[in-house]
Amino acid sequence: MVMHYIINVRNAIAAIGVLGIVPMASAGFIGLSADMVGVNMVQAVPGQPDQPDTWTARIYADFSAADHLVSVYGDPNNAMLIASDSSFYQNTFGGPTTQDIDAGQFGDLPDLQYDSWLTIGADSQDGNALQEIGVSWSGFNTGSALYVTNGAIFTTPDDMQGVAADNGSGTYRVLIAQLTVFGTPMTKIWGQTNLQWIDGSSGEVMHDFIEFSFANIPAPGALALLGLAAITGTRRRR
Repeated sequence: MVMHYIINVRNAIAAIGVLGIVPMASAGFIGLSADMVGVNMVQAVPGQPDQPDTWTARIYADFSAADHLVSVYGDPNNAMLIASDSSFYQNTFGGPTTQDIDAGQFGDLPDLQYDSWLTIGADSQDGNALQEIGVSWSGFNTGSALYVTNGAIFTTPDDMQGVAADNGSGTYRVLIAQLTVFGTPMTKIWGQTNLQWIDGSSGEVMHDFIEFSFANIPAPGALALLGLAAITGTRRRR
């Protein structure tokens, strides 16, 4: 069962340890949220004799209806950082974005489903228009942090995979990452990112320095997600 937890903050107000969806302002970019995919889903890792402790989450950017995510990026003034207290699981047959994920291999390679990657909208290479420029994936590909100061993953504005979709509960969102981290439930994922998106009513907008921090925290009868995100800058491109 997939569990959804809000992990966002608007105007630097934290929402921590909240189950379900936190009511937020309806216009434009709302924040980041996460779905818990599962705990200990990875069955085997080369060089390790036993099944490792892991947990997997999918990260989303939440918007209003008709908004359209175009780019996730880092620049010299606002780096993108995705890090962990431990390290990220990277499958030998996967890659750093969903352009490297062949869903047709899941039957033979079930652990490929839990590879760590970035994306805009798509969760595999099928019908995926994702592009990238200027990103060095070398550290991330070996499980280390991703640090980007002059690069991006992006789609063009006419590619519809970045349009925020209703997840069935009235929340509109775009998938931006899946992350599997080695470690116990207390192991955190944290960092910062920047988004470029098209407001459905007023045009192109950029959000700078969106911070996040979250972990899979055991709770009675459930797995709670602690997290926070702070938006510290907004620019409208002219």
